[in-house]
Amino acid sequence: MTWGPLFAPLAGLYGAGVVLRRTAYDRGWFESHAAPLFLVSVGGLEAGGSGKTPVTGLLLQAFQRAGRRVGLLTRGYGRQSSGLVVRQMGAAYDAATIGDEPAMLVRSGLDVPVAVCSNRNVGAHALCELGCDVGVLDDAFAHRAQQREVDIVVLRGDAPVGNGHLLPWGSLREPISSLRRANVIWLHFRGTRAGPIPDWLTQRFPAAVFVVSHAVVGPVNFGEEEVNVAGKRVLAMAGIARPADVVASLEGLGAQVIGLKSFSDHHRYSQTDISRVIDAARAEKVDGVVTTAKDAVKLTSSWEGPPLWVLQSTVAIIDGQDALAQLIGIKGQFLGL
Repeated sequence: MTWGPLFAPLAGLYGAGVVLRRTAYDRGWFESHAAPLFLVSVGGLEAGGSGKTPVTGLLLQAFQRAGRRVGLLTRGYGRQSSGLVVRQMGAAYDAATIGDEPAMLVRSGLDVPVAVCSNRNVGAHALCELGCDVGVLDDAFAHRAQQREVDIVVLRGDAPVGNGHLLPWGSLREPISSLRRANVIWLHFRGTRAGPIPDWLTQRFPAAVFVVSHAVVGPVNFGEEEVNVAGKRVLAMAGIARPADVVASLEGLGAQVIGLKSFSDHHRYSQTDISRVIDAARAEKVDGVVTTAKDAVKLTSSWEGPPLWVLQSTVAIIDGQDALAQLIGIKGQFLGL
């Protein structure tokens, strides 16, 4: 028996609330604040796992290459702090203070100012005070209280709208029709190959700029060193929306994945969690434990077990690069790897 349809009534109620809220913003009943700097929003239609964070990283890097004073504006999912938190360039950081994805992006080498606040307008003014003239707004497609110049929506290339249903029947936060607000519809493929843009998307949303990208998986790092995992026995560990993607990526690199320890997205690891993973790794006599860059920022300080390797992943645009560059005001060459 398929249980999904049993959630249809709840999805209907959820959808009614979303449409009512959307109507309130469309008609000006709810206030939307102008930003003091050029804002590019990166968001998703689904609840987690579409590839928003690597796309955010690519845009931050592109603006840096173009000589722009760019900052990251985020709510900071997974953080334990509250209110406005500002991280200046070169300053120390941790995931508990600024959130999982911001910490991961900074650790990857993107030394940018970060403003963390549930009130994005307060965060936008904080970035402006730090001298930023561009902000990348993380995971904010549905956050319409903050105006932006460019709205980018990242969809999974292999399943752009999941099963097509709203939460909790499906994975959609908003109806598919909400894509009409998007300036850019970005299809990101998890594998090393990208497929075509579905005809129904281009026909239904002809005004949007379409971008297609695929993941560039690897390298796997141990500290500053790269590790060749081909032929090695590894245990995968991930607290992300789609942990099975980690296994597929490692197998694509030739690793022998003997198991997966999965946790909920944005999981805050306890010492008990870590000890159980270490015990399992030792019992299986693995060569190493491989986790994601997002998880690594919450693990490395308390890890005392087999080698903890970090799977890296970046984005390569294969279509729509020049149109995107024109829209965000930089040269297309800055969006390349």
